[in-house]
Amino acid sequence: MKNRIKILEIMKNILKTPLLFVILYLLAIPLFALLYYLLEEPKLIFLDSIYFSIVTITTLGYGDIVPHSLLIKILVSLEAILGIVLIGLFLNALSHRISYRATKKEKEAQLQKDIEKQRNKFTNFNKLVNQSINRHYKYIAIISNTKDVENPKANKNFPFNNLQDLYKPTLQLTDNLLGTTVELYYESQRNLIEKLENLVSLGFLENWKELEDLCLEYILNIKNSDVSNFILAQQNTFAKDEKLSDFASKMIKNHTGEVKPENGNLITPYIYLYYQIKESIEFVEKYKELAEQIKKVEM
Repeated sequence: MKNRIKILEIMKNILKTPLLFVILYLLAIPLFALLYYLLEEPKLIFLDSIYFSIVTITTLGYGDIVPHSLLIKILVSLEAILGIVLIGLFLNALSHRISYRATKKEKEAQLQKDIEKQRNKFTNFNKLVNQSINRHYKYIAIISNTKDVENPKANKNFPFNNLQDLYKPTLQLTDNLLGTTVELYYESQRNLIEKLENLVSLGFLENWKELEDLCLEYILNIKNSDVSNFILAQQNTFAKDEKLSDFASKMIKNHTGEVKPENGNLITPYIYLYYQIKESIEFVEKYKELAEQIKKVEM
């Protein structure tokens, strides 16, 4: 069954090829000429046979050469009909080819318009995403102890001990002076994740698969490694007379050796946060690179 379908598909494609019917048309002339030369009585010279075949297949019929035998009359009739059929098939195939190319060109133009429209939508919405990214990146830079907070450049190789100031205020005029760095970090992270989810779910990235996959992977990884409830709760939890957040800051400051999660250890959630921040730095760099590529194509 599959072979029959393939054969039919091949035949269908062949019948849409104008050049095929031109070749058959031209081949029919010498073929019938040869038959006229061999079978006609009285004998025709071969050039006359060619001439007679051309006049016949084109249905001109000048009448200066006429068939005498019944067999030749049948052949002449067949050649005339064949010529008409081949011309009809040629014109049909040519019309289909022209129509196909015109339709293809129209579809490509429409597709380009759709992509351009989608690119403009992405570019506009990306302004909001960039705002969220830059804000989140700012707190990443503060946590990783960058010196230039106004123009932060986070270092993904920052040491784990830099997390010791998570529960301190950022001291930035644009931030809530009573809020801690980790609170602002998670607030900006939630805002960024919300923007990225909208970016994906609303279809702004459907034409840019690599960027869409990058956002989806980042969203899932952040949600799967979320320890925000535990870390934020330490600010209001006491062990004897000491806040657990202060105790955690001391543990982070004094930590040495390999940064590796350990079940049941109080420091483990902070280790998850540490690797989450590293992943966020990589995501921001890659996102901006891909978004810039889309923007350059637009220009």
